[in-house]
Amino acid sequence: MSAMIDNYEDHIRFYVLDRTTRQTVRLTDDGSGDPLVVQWARILGDMGTDARRVAWDDIHDMGLHVSTVFMGFDMMHDCGLHRVPLLFETMVFDQEGPVGDRISTATLDDAERAHAAMVAQLRAGVRP
Repeated sequence: MSAMIDNYEDHIRFYVLDRTTRQTVRLTDDGSGDPLVVQWARILGDMGTDARRVAWDDIHDMGLHVSTVFMGFDMMHDCGLHRVPLLFETMVFDQEGPVGDRISTATLDDAERAHAAMVAQLRAGVRP
């Protein structure tokens, strides 16, 4: 298991969201001796699910809901592109599961805008 966790750390960078400053912070080793992924999971677990939720809206007449969450990791950091980490995700769901493409964003402000735009699109009757 440790080798598997080490492999993840070679490819994923972990972040936490500071709600006070609205900024994401790349997680660094806390010196506990635990793998970084375990430290990150502990922090997110302590925060609870609601702390990771950015926004949630039900579009009742369409049987859909829009969810935007802080993912807390960037799996694409080593893909050879120099870009900001995409740490937030907006998705539309129906009773069966995800509908359409997800929207990945880098900042809390961008995530809130993406969520609002998706809700507006759905309320205008445009399905993803």
